[in-house]
Amino acid sequence: MENALPRAPRGSARKKWIGALIGAAAGPLDTLLLEWVGVRFEINGSDAGWLIALYFGASFALLGYLIVAIMEARKRDQSQAALLREQSDVIHHTRMRLAQSEKLAALGQLATMIAHEVRNPLGVMRSSAQEIGDAVGSDGNAGRAASFLITEIDRLNRVIESILGFAKPVRPRPTTVRIGDLVERAMQLAAEHDKSDRCRVVLDRSPDPEAQVDSDLIVQVVLDLIVNALEASPDGGEVRVAIEAGDGIAISVSDQGKGIPRQDRERIFEPFYSTTAGGTGLGLAVSRQIVASHGGTLVAVDAEHGARFEIRLPRDLKSIAA
Repeated sequence: MENALPRAPRGSARKKWIGALIGAAAGPLDTLLLEWVGVRFEINGSDAGWLIALYFGASFALLGYLIVAIMEARKRDQSQAALLREQSDVIHHTRMRLAQSEKLAALGQLATMIAHEVRNPLGVMRSSAQEIGDAVGSDGNAGRAASFLITEIDRLNRVIESILGFAKPVRPRPTTVRIGDLVERAMQLAAEHDKSDRCRVVLDRSPDPEAQVDSDLIVQVVLDLIVNALEASPDGGEVRVAIEAGDGIAISVSDQGKGIPRQDRERIFEPFYSTTAGGTGLGLAVSRQIVASHGGTLVAVDAEHGARFEIRLPRDLKSIAA
């Protein structure tokens, strides 16, 4: 996008001459006012009012012209400063996007190397730990050690999957679906979570609009938000999922946990930033990346109690599919 510095407006010269005309008119009027209050202008005994009026008129005309010129120059300087700030912001954001692209490229190479060099040994280690656990049983130190190894290996595998998911470009394959069906599918998957029997997940499915989205990707995002909400909610709490429809579609997930401090509402979407012990810090980053690939937004918004996340999506993604 090319932006030229603003030039002087076409009406600028006209404004200057109007200022000069007002000044020229003010000169004779001031002279008449002074004569009306009793001031007399004489040179060698002759009336010099007309000469003073001419002098005042010329002086005030020049003053009016200069005042308008200064005001116009100041406006032009302000416009140029605003444009320079805008261009500076564009350059800054472009540099940030380039830096982020370079990081993602490096992360992609690292993730591929990790997947190749680490996943296969981890698989062998898990199988061996499983065999040891089956042989010695769950009782005793050996059984507990085997169970611990399996848990940690599974955690490492999840970390690797998260890195691969974040580094991999997101290419939605949209189809026309009912948003309520996607949310219910995510809720069914979330029912496998350890805390699902101690918290209630409620869906407000009215309205239930259709939209062009990639079903699997949006289910992944909603599932991630519901699981996060379950983990944040106290026992006996409620996770509420709501759907809104207008020009676009909004899906909100609210919990009854401690909430998110305002200063952290953007940081939680940064890669590798996590507020929970053992978290990879990639779940919300991947979710936002998926929503952005659909032309939408994912944000944390104000809530009376707990945290509230909101997905906003356009209804039609045919252009992305093309």
